[in-house]
Amino acid sequence: MSEQPETAEELWTEQHPELGKGPVSTKSCIDPEFFELERDKVFRNSWLCVGQETELPQKGSFFVKDLPGLKASIIIVRDRAGKIGAFHNVCRHRGNKVEWEADGRCAALTCKFHGWSYKLDGSLADVPDEERFFDFDKSENGLLPVHVGVWRGFIFVHLAKEPEETLNEFLAEFKDILAGYPIEEMTKGYAYRAELNCNWKVELDAQMEGYHAPLLHRHSAGKAFRDLEKGTFHGLFYKLLKRHRMMSAPFAPHDPWPTEAIAAKFGSSMWLKDGSNEDLGLNPSNSENWGFDLYSFFPNFQLVVTKGVLMFYTYWPVSERKMVYEARFLFMPPKNAGERFAQEFNVCGALRDVQMEDMITVEVTQDALESNVIEGYLLQDEEILIRHAYKVIDDAIEG
Repeated sequence: MSEQPETAEELWTEQHPELGKGPVSTKSCIDPEFFELERDKVFRNSWLCVGQETELPQKGSFFVKDLPGLKASIIIVRDRAGKIGAFHNVCRHRGNKVEWEADGRCAALTCKFHGWSYKLDGSLADVPDEERFFDFDKSENGLLPVHVGVWRGFIFVHLAKEPEETLNEFLAEFKDILAGYPIEEMTKGYAYRAELNCNWKVELDAQMEGYHAPLLHRHSAGKAFRDLEKGTFHGLFYKLLKRHRMMSAPFAPHDPWPTEAIAAKFGSSMWLKDGSNEDLGLNPSNSENWGFDLYSFFPNFQLVVTKGVLMFYTYWPVSERKMVYEARFLFMPPKNAGERFAQEFNVCGALRDVQMEDMITVEVTQDALESNVIEGYLLQDEEILIRHAYKVIDDAIEG
């Protein structure tokens, strides 16, 4: 666990000699064999965030999470007792995909091929012409379950038959984070999804450092990054755990531009610094220039937190050079038109544009990495989360 340096001259990386200071190999971003190991030893052996409880508002509500890079399709459903369950989206008869819709509500899950029907708890309910099967027991042929758990309204699944740890154990390092933050009440959401021609870590890397922010985001983020002292980004606080990691980022004090001023008047602006935390569990360094906190959960789930906006990111591998990026922005339900305007400003005028600026870089980065001109990343101190992430993945594969 990192402790805040006593002086500005001290470096965070100095506190973690186990990470080293040399180049970090780029092989894991371009090697098909490494991707196979990563899929089996990292993603199939970790708790993965697939959605939120708010996506299952009623009994019978379901959604399907297709994970082609992991060779899995999962049905997440709220049964008649209100319990959330997860099942492989595979009919026990001939392997057809049971549910083809992305989401909906139903009384039963029925395969469109031969009509096998499953109850919401996954048990097999009906088989047409059942008497023609041999030594057949319906009780032994329900949908195959997937381990599922919920933390603060976020739904996690584990693809292993027998996970090595519970969800609570997996999240134990972050057990008390955001204790006072109203995550469950932030039910107003906006979502983006992008299919990118890059390794999943290349996009993840872009979200784990602010070194690029003063230059790349100089327009979308107004003066919040551009006017940082000397035009450089220095994180306020970093914490490296066994597998997870976090950082606090600064915003420069600035006068809002006209549209931003309206948003701030009626709600909030993503880019206006706010040193207070009001017991929300934010801003661990108690900095007056605090902008947001980022929590990066192993392997592919992130929360970016401000006082008024909660950002939820997942990075899904498809192949060694393809991925799906999902972003969701959560707010408290707006009480009036002014608050709604402020939310639209943050989603469209700030967050969307920042995400697109990051995406501009990742596909050309992938092409460059595949040219094999360089074999390693030269990481500086503000990129310590990237260094940590690659080591944790390497440790998981070697373990």
